[in-house]
Amino acid sequence: YHKLHTGEVVSIGGIDMEVVYTHEDAVSAKGKTELGEFNSSSTVLKIMIDNKSFMMLGDLYTAGANVVLSMHSKQYLKSDVLQVAHHGYNDIGMLYLRIDAPIALFPNAMTAKDHSTYKTVMAFAKEAYFAHKWTYKFTVENGVIKSEPIPRYDQQ
Repeated sequence: YHKLHTGEVVSIGGIDMEVVYTHEDAVSAKGKTELGEFNSSSTVLKIMIDNKSFMMLGDLYTAGANVVLSMHSKQYLKSDVLQVAHHGYNDIGMLYLRIDAPIALFPNAMTAKDHSTYKTVMAFAKEAYFAHKWTYKFTVENGVIKSEPIPRYDQQ
């Protein structure tokens, strides 16, 4: 068991995972939380593989996104891949804009295209991947991100 704290870097097998945000960042010096909903208690990680960055937002929502925006510069938040928050339902537009990732991972079926978040993210993303009929395997080879679809277990 290890409790993560913002700024900490965990390295495993050549992969660095930096803690960008935890719920602790939304607590005042007096111990009062700024969070009004549970989703903003998600831990946010920036994963680095061969100089490529993957921003993993979990279920982050408005209150947590605002804290992240206040803590980090656009240069720090810029990433190559974005895991869209809360299955694509949480439209935290300003944070998505700052992350500015050309690849977006939607942990939802393609029906997420019907949500405002899809339009917000696809204003800058060039590729979108959905958790639907496929699982995608991502690799980074010589600084290039590659994806490979893997059929679902029930589709084989």
